[in-house]
Amino acid sequence: MKLLTYLTAFAACACTQAVAETSHQSGGAEHIVIIDKNHPTPPRVAEVLQRLELNESHPDVRHVFNNSAFIGFAASMKSHCLDLLANMSDISMVEQAATVTHALALPIRQQRRVVTTAKTWDTRSSAPWGLQRISTASFAAGDPKALDYTYSFSNGGLGKGADIYIIDTGLYTEHVVFGNRASQPWSYDNNMTVVDGHGTHVAGTAAGETLGVASNANVFGVRALSGTGSGWSSNVVAGIDWVIQQHDKRKSYFGHTGSVLSMSLASGGTVTAIDTAVSAAISAGVHAVVAAGNAGEDACSTSPSLSGGTHGGAITVGSVGITGERSSFSNYGDCVDVYAPGEDIISAWLGAPDMVNVLSGTSMATPHVTGIVAYAMANTTLANDPAKMKEWIRMQGLPRADGTILANNGVLGGSTSGLIGVKRRGIGEGFNSLVAWLQGLEEATNSVAFRFFDDSVTSADHDIPGTTLLKRGAADGLAKLATWFLNLFYRRRKKHSRSLQDLGDTPRSADTAITCSPDEVTSGPVPQLLRRGVADGLAKLGTWFLNLFGGGNKHH
Repeated sequence: MKLLTYLTAFAACACTQAVAETSHQSGGAEHIVIIDKNHPTPPRVAEVLQRLELNESHPDVRHVFNNSAFIGFAASMKSHCLDLLANMSDISMVEQAATVTHALALPIRQQRRVVTTAKTWDTRSSAPWGLQRISTASFAAGDPKALDYTYSFSNGGLGKGADIYIIDTGLYTEHVVFGNRASQPWSYDNNMTVVDGHGTHVAGTAAGETLGVASNANVFGVRALSGTGSGWSSNVVAGIDWVIQQHDKRKSYFGHTGSVLSMSLASGGTVTAIDTAVSAAISAGVHAVVAAGNAGEDACSTSPSLSGGTHGGAITVGSVGITGERSSFSNYGDCVDVYAPGEDIISAWLGAPDMVNVLSGTSMATPHVTGIVAYAMANTTLANDPAKMKEWIRMQGLPRADGTILANNGVLGGSTSGLIGVKRRGIGEGFNSLVAWLQGLEEATNSVAFRFFDDSVTSADHDIPGTTLLKRGAADGLAKLATWFLNLFYRRRKKHSRSLQDLGDTPRSADTAITCSPDEVTSGPVPQLLRRGVADGLAKLGTWFLNLFGGGNKHH
């Protein structure tokens, strides 16, 4: 009797469990769920799934995110699950998965080229035009599809020790430009077969020998897009989750300098889950470089480009052609940090170890900057701080009259100046020292030695009794222009769009540059001398900067 009672009770329990297991309605749209890590008692993923009568092995659960920066999952769910999630205070985000595609604008044609490896000298020949563009102040001229340009660099390490993660369509690791540095360790569906060459092309520009920027970096293919070049945002978030885990694992390895996430993809609108994941990766110490997109519109209207510029910690990259003009397809605006070569870019392709293809898009511009970031990781200060790296990338860029900043690796081609551990372009210890000097000049003009201002006053001026006033005016002028350039570098370019010549040539500029109080200069020869000194100071530093950015910097 007792045995019968036990069996009856067991059967009733099993029946109840079976009903509970089937009460979940399978199907529905795929959604991304992020757990609030700041909640007083954040739950584990398994606990949240259990509330929804799901588990990690359920066919509706697509991905589980579990890294040091964010946790959550992606699953197909109907309204009954979404209603439950909406009432959970420990859930920070629920978003329906969106489609994303690679940021390719104009595919040309694939072809075979003789692609050979090259030694890492200060200059490297047989390079694509894009590599010359990012390592010189002058514009390249010639056939953009040719491999007859010169890549200049100052640090022969060329990204050695850096890890580059290409979130894309996968990586053809057998290509000759990768040597033994490339692998394809992760795919959203565990299928490592690569049938779309977009990711390989991107990786070749970022880290390929001959064709790439950081030719000694490690390259990892993170396959989040399908063979058609598209996919779901949940796959992208899952890829970022894996990258953060790998970064946390590898950052203690001997010789490891840092990790950079490269995303040459775009959505049709903003996707909070992607932008949140990118931000989380940056907070975990991973540098992120993302494409601006190819719709010819505001980059702040799509993801992951929204993660950069003035809106986030990622570095968003727009595209320019060989003449330096912004590409007609490139997105633009406050979410773009720098522009890089994105038209007619030669890089690695599928089909054979020496196959290349010529493509256009912000997809092609992005890996140029990805490579620069990996290259700059030889500097541990930059490598350990994504915010400082982003600031450095912008400061090394070459500003143009239209407000765009062209990405540069810190080397002006043809010179021995360079990036890491040597003197950079400019005067004395380099461009960064100049900015520091400008900051000091702006903050403490009167404490700067008169010796420099003597150079701003011509020899004939020493015959004038008011030479001291001229020097004072020159100091005011230099401080004014210093402020102008500092504002330019710190993203406030729009209200500083007048030409440098105008600053030095117009009396109105000189008037506004006088920083002394109105009761000190009212009329007579004193303000005239001050204005003349201001003009001298503005013209002196203005000419120096015009020569520097105009390519005539050899005598500096």
